Amino acid sequence: MLSKFTITLIGILLLLSFTPIQTVLAQQQISEEKAIAERTLLLINNYRQSKGLAPLVSLPAIYEECLAHCRKMAEEKQVNHDNFDQRVKNVCKEIRCGGGSAENVAYNYEEADPAMRAFNQWRKSSGHHKNMLGKEYTHTGLAVVRGKEGAYYFTQLFIQVSKR
Repeated sequence: MLSKFTITLIGILLLLSFTPIQTVLAQQQISEEKAIAERTLLLINNYRQSKGLAPLVSLPAIYEECLAHCRKMAEEKQVNHDNFDQRVKNVCKEIRCGGGSAENVAYNYEEADPAMRAFNQWRKSSGHHKNMLGKEYTHTGLAVVRGKEGAYYFTQLFIQVSKR
């Protein structure tokens, strides 16, 4: 017969043995989300360059605001531009903004290529398309979060950074 101590110890060891698996799975999801975000930005920058525009430079301060918004949208299962002005203000506390800003948001489910799907959604929408090709925008952040239901939530901020 096993003592209470032995049973407790076995339980703790079992719990600890699952923690690395959970950590690995969470890291894989983050890596997948970052890869999708990077591919989406690459598609947008290639598109901008095909139109004679400079590529957008990604900044961590902008990315963090986008990531927080994606997480909120995924949690609420709702795509929106809520608190856009506050996100821009937060970014402008970190970098020298030059006045212009815009935002694109999107979501899609279980697509073979979620980055291409988001890019095409934005390209086919006049307002989103205008943001992607905004000549005044110099910097960006683009984040993706996969919600529990399998949808990918995208947020991209476009910022004009002052040269002074």
